[in-house]
Amino acid sequence: MLQVNLKLYIILFIFLIGELTINHVICTVTCEENKLLKFLAGIQVWSPESIFDLAIIEQEAICNKLEEKLKNVEKYYTVCKQQNPHSLYVTLVAGVKALNDKVCCLNQDFFRQFLIYHPCLYELRDDFEECNGPPDWTEHSQTEKLCKNYKSILDCYYVKTAKVCGKDAALTITSLITDVIDNTITHSCKRIKKFPVVKDIMPESYIKGGSPKMLVPDMPIKSGTIVHIILFLLYFILL
Repeated sequence: MLQVNLKLYIILFIFLIGELTINHVICTVTCEENKLLKFLAGIQVWSPESIFDLAIIEQEAICNKLEEKLKNVEKYYTVCKQQNPHSLYVTLVAGVKALNDKVCCLNQDFFRQFLIYHPCLYELRDDFEECNGPPDWTEHSQTEKLCKNYKSILDCYYVKTAKVCGKDAALTITSLITDVIDNTITHSCKRIKKFPVVKDIMPESYIKGGSPKMLVPDMPIKSGTIVHIILFLLYFILL
């Protein structure tokens, strides 16, 4: 009986050693960048700017698309090891995840705030193209130049949005942008959120439905004007 139990313990020990070895081999397999590139190409992402553009252009459809694709990426990360966590593709995937966490969580205040200003932001989608940084600016080795590009992009979005959609909308979109970019760069940039002064900022009271085409100020109708309108209508009725 003792000999049988000893054999069982030996078999169990060999099995556990085998499991540990297999798991070690799986985890030491390097993640293939081609698979990450395929994921990014599937959602048309090649830069940080293209990430937050997704929320501006495809706000309604993007969340369902990201949920499915991010699950596949997370599953892939469990069976491979990232050789370079600061590589372009890895950081862009991190930026996409930051976008998903910010825009697609329905119970968050940011989601509700973003929905208010999205129609107005959508109208500015073509203007925002002027805010894009130089190609591969996130890979710049010099912190000063990288942060300068970062600040330029953020200020551009802030000014364009504030002029048409108001200050709150500008703060909303720049909050999203900083979350995305901070996850795609390896440098720490200071004083990023010290925004320029916008003199001709759009008053919040003018925002009606979020679209710049609908930015019409409230114009009270005087009682005298109402009387003239009534008399004008009666004239045609009595003819």
